[in-house]
Amino acid sequence: TISDDHSSMRESAVSKLVPAIKGGIQRMYTETIPSFFKALADESGEVRWEVVHGLIEIVNSGLQLSQNDVVSVILKSLLDVNRDVRNEAVKGIGELVRAGIHPPPADVSASILKGISHQDPGIRGSALDGLVEALRVWIILTEADVVSTILKGLSDKDVDVRVKAIQAIPEAKKVEMQLPQVDITTAILRSLYDDNKQSLLKVVSALTDVMKAGVQVSKPDLAMAILKLLSDKNAELRSKGVQELVKALTAGLYFNQADVSAAFLKALSDENSSVRREAVRGLVQAVNAGVQLPHSEVVSSILAGLSSDDVGIRQSSVEALAAVTKAGIDLTPVDVTKTIFTGLSHSNVGVRRFAIRGLVEAAKAAVQFAHNDVTSAVLKGISDDHRDVRAETIRGLVEIVKAGMQLPDAEVCVAIYKTLANDKFLEQHRDILQDLIQFSLLQPYVLIGSFPSLTAQYSKLNVRILHILVKSPVALSSMFSISSPQFEVTEAL
Repeated sequence: TISDDHSSMRESAVSKLVPAIKGGIQRMYTETIPSFFKALADESGEVRWEVVHGLIEIVNSGLQLSQNDVVSVILKSLLDVNRDVRNEAVKGIGELVRAGIHPPPADVSASILKGISHQDPGIRGSALDGLVEALRVWIILTEADVVSTILKGLSDKDVDVRVKAIQAIPEAKKVEMQLPQVDITTAILRSLYDDNKQSLLKVVSALTDVMKAGVQVSKPDLAMAILKLLSDKNAELRSKGVQELVKALTAGLYFNQADVSAAFLKALSDENSSVRREAVRGLVQAVNAGVQLPHSEVVSSILAGLSSDDVGIRQSSVEALAAVTKAGIDLTPVDVTKTIFTGLSHSNVGVRRFAIRGLVEAAKAAVQFAHNDVTSAVLKGISDDHRDVRAETIRGLVEIVKAGMQLPDAEVCVAIYKTLANDKFLEQHRDILQDLIQFSLLQPYVLIGSFPSLTAQYSKLNVRILHILVKSPVALSSMFSISSPQFEVTEAL
């Protein structure tokens, strides 16, 4: 079968040989090992992959094969025209060492150097993958061979090969290879001036990844390349540019503050919603990582995002607002108040909801609002035409009070009471009612005593409230703990 005309039959035959050889069937071992190795010359890539994969399995099983033959198969397969075979060979380099088979460094270097000079860019890339794997398992290659391979890769006309070369630099540094910094930097710089923006993105992404490993990069040139991506006419590239900007900032790359500010402000106001969302997400990551940003401009952009027609931007803006406040960035009450009232007057229901969320985040961050402003915003939200805005406001009130803000007065309590009755809010959010009572946002006995006209109009709500009180010791105890004559409480119940 291993000589069958159909490649699928040959592939199956090779795969069946592996468990037979591993199982120690003597006849299989003595008569078919030559056929097994011969299959490496098969015209089918799938058959050749089965040979390399099977060989790794056999080696890992502890079966003793000729080490020269095994090493020869792996290194030869590193130059195979089939990518899957090459990938398996790269994996095999490490597996051999872990199994106690140590390929001669000179043979490994020879295979890698042959690969990096191959006309096929895929094989050149696999040569660099092989170099990385060899360095990871401490195959002692000469410094000259490692440097030569990396420099050839960095100067390659194919961007994927250049990226693999960049990724190989940290591995070389881990084994204390002395790389020629000037030559490395010069080669990288050429890639940063690539006119093809997709290629440039790949190089920038690789560089921001390896910076954390201590790879020295010309920071002004990398910053220039990132800013170039942010100005591209392709929205996807601009979005990716924001990601790379954040990666570079969090990796410690210094940018001119004016450039960073301009980049974020440009992205936050981008015509494409995906770029704007990425900008706000990136802002959150940068602030959480302790990156110093121009506060006033950043906060203004975040507040503007709360009124965006794009729900993703509104959500991201709320997250960003929470992040900047946790990071200790001060919010100006006047600016926040103006943004919230503008949002509450917007025709889009979602914008009005997020205006309330913005109010909540700002209040939790201890922004010193004027009491009348908060009360006015809450009343506006509670009396909104849309139930989602009213519900958002009531949920937000609970969070604000939990955060320690003293807010409710009789007018707010009555507005809450009416909203709950009209919206059948309790049927969906009984837990909210318990919180409202616990935090004195809803005081049914006071309402019944102070506003007799509400008693009959909202009798169903009163019954629901009493049900909650009876079933909830926490709510009941909080109600009785409020300073009020005992007879009033009893009369209300």
